[in-house]
Amino acid sequence: ARSYITKYRSFIPEQLPHESLQQPIKGPQYCEYPLSCRKDRFPDHSKHATIVCDVITTTQRDDGNYECGQYIMDEYIVMQWPIKPIIELFEKQTSNSSQLEIQKDYLAQEFHFIFTAKNETVRDLVLFPKPPLHLTNRQLVQLPFFWATAILTSKMLHHQLQQKTLSEQKIWPVEAIAINFGQWETAGFYDKRLIDCHAHAHLLLNLTFINACDNTFFSALKGRVDEPPNYLKQNARLLHFDRLHNHEFNSQQMDDFSNRLTNVENALQGVKTNLKGVKTDFQGVKTDFQGVNTDLEDVKTNLQGLKDNVTNLTTNVEGLTNGMKDMESLLNKVYDLLTNNSVTQVSK
Repeated sequence: ARSYITKYRSFIPEQLPHESLQQPIKGPQYCEYPLSCRKDRFPDHSKHATIVCDVITTTQRDDGNYECGQYIMDEYIVMQWPIKPIIELFEKQTSNSSQLEIQKDYLAQEFHFIFTAKNETVRDLVLFPKPPLHLTNRQLVQLPFFWATAILTSKMLHHQLQQKTLSEQKIWPVEAIAINFGQWETAGFYDKRLIDCHAHAHLLLNLTFINACDNTFFSALKGRVDEPPNYLKQNARLLHFDRLHNHEFNSQQMDDFSNRLTNVENALQGVKTNLKGVKTDFQGVKTDFQGVNTDLEDVKTNLQGLKDNVTNLTTNVEGLTNGMKDMESLLNKVYDLLTNNSVTQVSK
């Protein structure tokens, strides 16, 4: 899977949008329900296809049998190939009895492969088993004459392009053959009714071939220059991001991942050391607060002693005041006594 992703990214470049050299054919709106719709008599109703698969199938729905309903839009038909001559060619070139038995079932019928352009203007030639032949994709890929048809188609388109351009260049018009299964075939892959559709294969064409298409050369394909769904790119993206991204790393990624883990470990160790230092600092702060608390208790005790001293001093001052009042009273009495004695002596 890793090798597939690497090769894809190495050999398949990104494609840029291109301007169309021809005006592409644009068909009318088709009715999506050609087998059950009864409005085709109304002039303003969507067109009904003339080629519709009405085979009763048992593999498309989980709620019983119903008609397939695959239809082919008339304006986009490119060509039709009968299957019988391809099977007869295989009968001459193979001795595999199981393959011969499978092919006999189709040999008696006048079955065809029908090739159409898509409604979208993309470089895509779609191969269908023409109704009433109904197959699923899983059945289609097991048929040797399908692969023979795909190979012969590629060679035929290559030969036609050489004749058109008068060039001997080895330009193969078909870049890839894509066949979808299951959820790749429909966005609503949870709906089991939509998984097994009418078989079809996508022959993805290159820009050189499409630019050669005009009114006289595969006119149904002219002007369809847009890039079709890049299934190889989708495969590579799915493998890389959904299946390998979480399970596989190359050596450089592993080294980078290991270095990042080491750096994270060192950073965590530094954080741990810093936290230990913070813890020690908090212990010191706690001790300091305990010392401050003790000092505050001492200050409180000292303030209480000071308060007691002030109270005692107040009491002493009050006693001194009373003593001074008594002394003053005594002095007044002595003064009065002395004054009286002095007056008596003067009189004598």
